[in-house]
Amino acid sequence: MSALVRPTVVLLLAAGLVGCAHMPWSARRIRHAQTNVLAEPDSATAWMNLGEAYQRAHAKKKARSAYYKVLAIDPEIGAARAALVELQPRNKVSRLERRALRDPTNDEIWGDVADELVMRGDVDKALRYYIHALRMDPTDEEWINKVMELGGEDTLLQLYKDQMLGQPNNDELMGDYADLLAFLGRREESCMAYQRAAQIDPEDSEWSDRVAECAGSGDVDPTQAGSLVEALEARLAADPNNDELMGTMGDTLLSSGDSQGALEYYRKALAVDPGDSEWLDKVVAISGQPKLDILLELTGENPANDELWGNLGDLYLDLGLRDDARGAYRKANALDPEDSEWQRKLQMFGSKDGHKDTQPEPEPPAGLAPGELGHIIE
Repeated sequence: MSALVRPTVVLLLAAGLVGCAHMPWSARRIRHAQTNVLAEPDSATAWMNLGEAYQRAHAKKKARSAYYKVLAIDPEIGAARAALVELQPRNKVSRLERRALRDPTNDEIWGDVADELVMRGDVDKALRYYIHALRMDPTDEEWINKVMELGGEDTLLQLYKDQMLGQPNNDELMGDYADLLAFLGRREESCMAYQRAAQIDPEDSEWSDRVAECAGSGDVDPTQAGSLVEALEARLAADPNNDELMGTMGDTLLSSGDSQGALEYYRKALAVDPGDSEWLDKVVAISGQPKLDILLELTGENPANDELWGNLGDLYLDLGLRDDARGAYRKANALDPEDSEWQRKLQMFGSKDGHKDTQPEPEPPAGLAPGELGHIIE
């Protein structure tokens, strides 16, 4: 017997209805429904039949338990919801409301009142209570989702606007508002709100990341770019080697039409993290230069950067220039012999070549030409 079924069996045995030889019609109906539930414990229909059997036998508490199980399996079964409304004690909402009034700042109790009202079909009043709970805790996604389910989109947006009027410098509240707009598919408005959050708190990387996403999709408001640039400059002053911030700055400048400024920051980002192909691709797209020319230029500017030499080797290999690729990988390996990537790539050119790069060929003895050493060893 499975662990899932066992509690149900205990319940049915406790009811004194399993195994009775002689019982009235209502009890036989209950026993039949119990048997079906035991056979199909995940069947909403079986639990619905059990609830109806209990209800007809005036076993209201057991009927409610069965109907709640129906809704847990399939929340769309309206008959179970209607039966629960009929079976609920008439004063339950009043009791919950009294509890809420005794603890008026507890959003969970107000949400419980709203849940009960939804069960009774009083959607308008439930919506008011959910919004009341949300005012107490604007970050609780449960209240946001329930307001949305009841069609309160405009009311929810207005609620956030009212709160932001009272707290204009609260970046978290502005970010929550932006998240809501994004959830509703209002992309341009959400991007503007993320920009405002980034202006309020330039140190919060969450907002700059969101703005970068917006800029990448062309949804940044050019009229707001100036203040955002100032915020990003402040962050870069505190964290000057952050290539992600540099890339965000490039995205922002590009969205405002400053392609040269964007190119400068993409180049800076590439110099900090030459292994990030995103920056190289953006430099290529804006400058119009061939990727090979850019990498040759960058290796000239940063000759001690093994990652750049490795990228150059990758590009040579893509172009079919195997000798040039091997030379670039050798250079990368000489700069960072601890990086196994370069040894692994050198092995592509043959074990002998790989061995030569890990064990440099000794200088020939005096009087011998460089090519004669191999003949002496042989």
